Amino acid sequence: MWRIFTGAIQLEEKSNVLLHDLREIEAWIYRLLRSPTPVAGQKRVDVEVLPLELQPSLTFALPDPSRFSLVVLQSRDYNALSMSVMAFVSMIYPLEYMFPVIPLLPTCMASAEQLLLAPTPYIIGVPASFFLYKSDFRMPDDVWLVDLDTNKVVAPSNAELLPVLPEPEASELKKHLKQLFTCFLVVKLSAHSFTMFIVYAGKAF
Repeated sequence: MWRIFTGAIQLEEKSNVLLHDLREIEAWIYRLLRSPTPVAGQKRVDVEVLPLELQPSLTFALPDPSRFSLVVLQSRDYNALSMSVMAFVSMIYPLEYMFPVIPLLPTCMASAEQLLLAPTPYIIGVPASFFLYKSDFRMPDDVWLVDLDTNKVVAPSNAELLPVLPEPEASELKKHLKQLFTCFLVVKLSAHSFTMFIVYAGKAF
């Protein structure tokens, strides 16, 4: 079918079956183009491609922009940056983040900054030098910028004040995060000690 769209198959080579399938695809594309655009956070468009007993309908919808945020994390440490983005997404478990997640957006990629203008919520990690090389780029006003190197969060100009976490849930969350941080330090120190042991053992032999 792709060869037909690209013109690799001439008209006289097309069978009746291929022509029928081609007309069906064109008809569906036409129906999709005529479908109304769903209102963000209010309406959706359901498209039945096959009978419902064979396949559920396809749902097209736009999220309510007031319920989601655009988050950009930056750091000089690429490993810490990638892991932080993935941990950030995992923290909403048992919910699942359904929007784009990019642990590390490379500076060298042409027009990479255009991804930050996407009309959808996202969580993207960028190197600390990313915006130095994209000097002509203007960050959207609704982006939360998290600097992992300085432990600073730059809120959007139109951001609402974050509500205070209720108690005792807030204390419990802080306690578990501190325990997790302690575990990470122990693992990191153990890994460092093991590495130093291998280095000294190698020199001894």
